Amino acid sequence: MKKRVIAMLVAGVMAAGMLAGCGGGSDSSSESSSESASGSTSESADTSESSGGGAADGETWLIGYSNRDDTDTYLKAVVDEFAKLVEADDRFEFISADAGGDSQKQLEDLDNFLVQGVDVAILCPQDGDTVVDYVDTFNEEGVSVYCSSQAATGGDYTFVGASDYELGLKTAQYAYENLEEGAKVLYLGGPLGYQTCIDRRQAMVDGLAERIQTDWDGNVINEDGDIEVLSWQQIDVESMAESAMQITEDWIQSFPEFDAIVSWNDTSALAAIEALKGAGIEGVMVCSIDGIEDALQAVKDGDMACTIMQSAQVQAQALYDAIVNEYEGGENPDTINPEVFTIDSSNVDEYL
Repeated sequence: MKKRVIAMLVAGVMAAGMLAGCGGGSDSSSESSSESASGSTSESADTSESSGGGAADGETWLIGYSNRDDTDTYLKAVVDEFAKLVEADDRFEFISADAGGDSQKQLEDLDNFLVQGVDVAILCPQDGDTVVDYVDTFNEEGVSVYCSSQAATGGDYTFVGASDYELGLKTAQYAYENLEEGAKVLYLGGPLGYQTCIDRRQAMVDGLAERIQTDWDGNVINEDGDIEVLSWQQIDVESMAESAMQITEDWIQSFPEFDAIVSWNDTSALAAIEALKGAGIEGVMVCSIDGIEDALQAVKDGDMACTIMQSAQVQAQALYDAIVNEYEGGENPDTINPEVFTIDSSNVDEYL
């Protein structure tokens, strides 16, 4: 693969055009973007198998990794683990950029990747829609594109990441199997501008369909269901822990009894646990997603019932392996879903 250096003027014009069409920091919730971002299928993202061809003898590929937000513990861990792998491999050079949760900043980062002539662009999009023009430009310039953990809503790329629907479904299945009859549940979700959050919430409903009474809009799922979800709330992603704690404190004031809190991610769940402790409440089953170290310790300590682990090491390794495969002339599938694991008291010692 031949390095490309795009003229600064051309890249600047590209950026200006993007800014004119930029929306907010949220993915569209169309059916096609839902399937793509979950990683459950890639047809809706208009992806195709990489063309292969591989690198020339002795060629070094420059890899640019654009992360949507380094304050997300899991996403930052993936970047760090991936960096260790590629920096130990003399076939690759590595640069990274943190968008800081800002869609416009991410576009500037991608523009810079074009200027620097990356051979491989890895995107963890802040907004699946606004990065599409850059995915298309990378495609046109012969730059290989991978989406890590979250997906763009168009363009040709390989998606590497756990299916958010599968993660949510495993959480729901744990709750299904462990909640007693008549249980009252609170759902702590992420902002619905993110397809990740949409897919995890829908999986919650689907996984509990045989026992849950209604969904978040009051639509009847099972009129004979024995599980009642008292409240569905969305945290503010810009102040995730604080928002999750405030919501939980409000729940404590509003509902005299509840049996479980199901959370969309570990950071929010851990904040909810702190709110419960502050109110002296014990015995609430807390289930979550990500498998970060603090959550594993909470499971070990008995504060959290389970976390669904999408290992940062496994994710980074899958991404690295896919790029090595392409470098060596192989073809990658449209979607690569690393394995996820349910971690509870029975197996947490294996992961700590």
